[in-house]
Amino acid sequence: MSFFPDVIYHHLVHHPSFGALSTGYLSSKFGRKPSLIVSGLIYIIGSVVQSIVGLGSSQAVGLRVLYFSRFLGGIGVGMVSALVPYYVSECTPKSIRGRCTGMVQLANNIGIMLSCEFTFLFYPTRANVRCVDWVNYSASKDIPFGEMQWRLPLIMQSFSFNHLVVPSR
Repeated sequence: MSFFPDVIYHHLVHHPSFGALSTGYLSSKFGRKPSLIVSGLIYIIGSVVQSIVGLGSSQAVGLRVLYFSRFLGGIGVGMVSALVPYYVSECTPKSIRGRCTGMVQLANNIGIMLSCEFTFLFYPTRANVRCVDWVNYSASKDIPFGEMQWRLPLIMQSFSFNHLVVPSR
């Protein structure tokens, strides 16, 4: 019974390696900032496709599209994970470069740790499997069972990379 959610989870969590492997070539050829913008676009496209998957199509087609869009989102996550430390280290002065790059990693790890800790406190039945984010927890508690219960977290994730697509300068 838990095979389907685990496969869906696997496609976003285990496929960032494909995106991370592609960043060396892309960032050398096109630059770090354009590569970050493209990675944000890839993630947003994957997220939007995930949130509209299955509308007007059969279940089999919808499932294949969902797998592909999770794979696409994973590529975007992997690209961002590999590019951000390089970009931060290139944009900061030499005197604080190490601290800034270290803070990026520290912020990542603190966010993951807090997500897992809050999951153990407030959602103990799923905490042994993996960390569950607050959007999924809230959707399972506050939205009636149905299509929007799984679709709303996918819609919300499409807003998380918008800051990468709109460059500051």
